[in-house]
Amino acid sequence: MTRAHTVVLVHGAWHGAWFWDAWLPLLERPGRTVVAVDLPGHGARRLPPARFARLSIEDYARDLAATVASAPRPIGVVAHSLGGLAAAASAARASADAYVLVGPSPPADADPPPLPLVPEGAPVPPPSVAEMRDRWWRRAPADCFGGLATIHRRLGPESPVALNDRYANRVRVPPLAAPGLVVGCELDDRHDGGRIDRGTAVHLGARFEVARGHGHAVCAERGSEPVAALVDEWLSGALAEPGAS
Repeated sequence: MTRAHTVVLVHGAWHGAWFWDAWLPLLERPGRTVVAVDLPGHGARRLPPARFARLSIEDYARDLAATVASAPRPIGVVAHSLGGLAAAASAARASADAYVLVGPSPPADADPPPLPLVPEGAPVPPPSVAEMRDRWWRRAPADCFGGLATIHRRLGPESPVALNDRYANRVRVPPLAAPGLVVGCELDDRHDGGRIDRGTAVHLGARFEVARGHGHAVCAERGSEPVAALVDEWLSGALAEPGAS
């Protein structure tokens, strides 16, 4: 038997709550409230550019911790990419009861390779359509819900400080106190086909699974229903009534 519970969906860099449009109905079920949130400066929570450009992963983590602290429990967090790093970092402030991190940006403790830094001082515009395809999908545009051009139009800017927190490996995160699942993606070149995600899972003390045949933006790819089903099943087990079979 599974208790009534809340699931909060957290997007990654340049995206917004809309990123979860395809998965949100797949994760809904009786007794579960699913909510997709915008990180500060994203989606419906746009900020003045100068203020937004100063936001860090810690700022995102603080905001998520407030969401976790105020939501009905038990609560599971499902977070993608940069949002996954923010979600893991938020656990030290207010831990959810379960975490699913999909292609998460790795914490410094997992010893990931650094990436080239971006200039700070102003929000960073999103990648071009071609850069999106190569970085996040590695698949034909037809395999993406709505197509790459449509998704690209919905992207917004990102804080350079938050990006450089990951690129320079500034964010240290202790192992999770709650159950965790890390999902890596087989066609995610930037994460070395899931190898970096495996290192994140080991450090966080989480279970690790690979989404075969999918790129980094798996949650917006057609054919990702089995991956969503894996997340759904794992959440149901992790948030089950203690002692229930």
